[in-house]
Amino acid sequence: MKGWANLNINLGGNEDIPQPSSIDRFFWAKGVRLFGYSNHQWHLAGIINSIAHSIAAVIFIALSLLSKGFPVVLPIIFSTAAVVSLVGTFWNYRRMRKGVQSEVRLSGSGRKLLFKIGQHIGWHDHDSINNMRGNQWGMWWARVVGVKTASQVLTPVGAQLLEAGCIEHNRISGLLKLAKGSTGRSTTLLPQIQAASDEAIVTLINQIALHEEAPETQSVIESQSQIQIEKLHELADRYEEVISGPVTLADRLSSTTVMDNVLDQLRLEAQAHEELRIMDHQE
Repeated sequence: MKGWANLNINLGGNEDIPQPSSIDRFFWAKGVRLFGYSNHQWHLAGIINSIAHSIAAVIFIALSLLSKGFPVVLPIIFSTAAVVSLVGTFWNYRRMRKGVQSEVRLSGSGRKLLFKIGQHIGWHDHDSINNMRGNQWGMWWARVVGVKTASQVLTPVGAQLLEAGCIEHNRISGLLKLAKGSTGRSTTLLPQIQAASDEAIVTLINQIALHEEAPETQSVIESQSQIQIEKLHELADRYEEVISGPVTLADRLSSTTVMDNVLDQLRLEAQAHEELRIMDHQE
């Protein structure tokens, strides 16, 4: 028994679990939306809810007209609920369509590639507390069986190209989140930057998917993929310069924060005092 107490079982070693690749993080963040499933369940639920309330409202209105003593409150309640549901569904539909949409769509091969990645690494972020890398049992199991990553189901060339593209796309996504959360910056270009970034990464996915199906096209697809990666890199660099640079006049004019308003008022006060001081000195 003493020997068992001192036994140290280390099936997986003490090495750290590899972090998800940029492809993995991109897929968990955008993969489902690229398939076109994002927010559609809420829209469908709103439509069903609106139809149910409308049917109930019509039935209760008819009963209130045909039957004496029928509670009038029921037609009022369900009619109101039907109107609210219809307005909410229409608003959600308009919100889903708002913004600049990319003209590039996933090809059939691109959808197959993303589906293969999703089947391999899972459709949700494994870094959450309820999944593999977020608990001790999952960490131990990952050390034993290994960590699944997207590059394992791609050819080396395809994995290298898609990883490079996803690095830049994830970088742009982070910059956009930073810009949305910051104050004193203009957000006019954000929809266009998001659409341009999505357009480039979808084009890259379509190209790599074609390469996965026909490796003979490697030379031409590799050159075209590099073009998309370079565009993403340039977009990320230029937007990072804008975010890191000084606040422009356009940013100042579009800003409505309390801090900027107070500072502008204090600057005007200081300027007015300085002008009065100069006038007094001249007199």
